[in-house]
Amino acid sequence: MRRRRKPRYPRWLQPPPGRMAWLWWAIVITLLTIALWMTVDQCSRRNTLPAAIAEEIEENADGHGLPVALVRAVIRTESGGDPNALSSANARGLMQITPITHREVIQRFDLPDADDEQLYDPSYNIDIGTRYLAYLLDRFDDDLKLALAAYHMGPTAVAKLRIAHPALTTDQLLALDGEGQVGPKTRAYVANVLRRAGMEDD
Repeated sequence: MRRRRKPRYPRWLQPPPGRMAWLWWAIVITLLTIALWMTVDQCSRRNTLPAAIAEEIEENADGHGLPVALVRAVIRTESGGDPNALSSANARGLMQITPITHREVIQRFDLPDADDEQLYDPSYNIDIGTRYLAYLLDRFDDDLKLALAAYHMGPTAVAKLRIAHPALTTDQLLALDGEGQVGPKTRAYVANVLRRAGMEDD
């Protein structure tokens, strides 16, 4: 009958011999538990927006008829909550507004002209972003998925898809792949926002 081999541990993990082994293991388990708790705590902090930004989200979401959870989810998906975020497409700030979209919102809502650098100001960025998102929801008949797709890939592209495929449902439109169509990045974006907002399909 073969003897069972004792488990081998790295030298630094070797417990002391005798009765002190249990105390040694208790210390190791305690340290690992603390490390795990600190990791979870840091992750949860990353998912918590500063109080000032949270207030701006609530104020602007309410002011423009949007669910607070939706605006928060768009910010998380777009910038991870970083007011200084800058994308390769030159989108800026918390809600990742491009200069072109910035100009469009200013003209559409007859707002005072502002430099694009102001998009790094959280209050201003959220105001512009929520106005734009509310406009997209209105343009696409309160179809949240289409509005989010338009936020990601542009409203003109989504409108063209609806005109080209009038018989397709929203989910069928979002399933289209190819040049000028939705594609996996936009689908993933829509799914991520809905998941973070708690608005997934039942």
